[in-house]
Amino acid sequence: MILCVTLNPVVDTTFFIDRFEETYRTEVRRVAHLAGGKGNNVARALKCLGSPARVFNPLGGTYGRLLEELLLTEGIEQIPGWISGETRVVVTLVDPAHEQRAYFAPPAAWTEADAVSVRECFQRSLAGCQAVAFAAVPPASWQIGYMLNGSYLPGTKFGHPARHLWRVAAPGDSFSAGYSQDQPERG
Repeated sequence: MILCVTLNPVVDTTFFIDRFEETYRTEVRRVAHLAGGKGNNVARALKCLGSPARVFNPLGGTYGRLLEELLLTEGIEQIPGWISGETRVVVTLVDPAHEQRAYFAPPAAWTEADAVSVRECFQRSLAGCQAVAFAAVPPASWQIGYMLNGSYLPGTKFGHPARHLWRVAAPGDSFSAGYSQDQPERG
């Protein structure tokens, strides 16, 4: 079993439209929702390849419940860590020529209590896993580092994602991190 962790999950909502217009109202031909985030995408790919995978996501609010339901519908095993903030959503408009415009909601802020709860749920999610992929914080007893990938968490209370992770990492853990909006940071 491979545990795929996404610390900044997102409900990807796509509106398929006929064309972009400068009007008050645009009719949508079709709407699609997907449980997004790099760890969720990795679990989806592993499932397609026939490898067992489980996801761990900190989820909160209405969009967190929707993300949980989307993963259940896909048959992806999951262990959510519930937080007080709202899971983020991104809305993307796509026209027939595949031109896209995306609108991102801010990520969920974590409280001190959320960080404690997420760490406890993460520890439980490790049961039966032989490997951890993306944004993972294995206990020091594994005596391995881990690779952290994912979106930068702008505007969060704790700043840069690597500093955010220290809140749930065990003393002595080591990792390398890379983000789409920041330079890699080592810890």
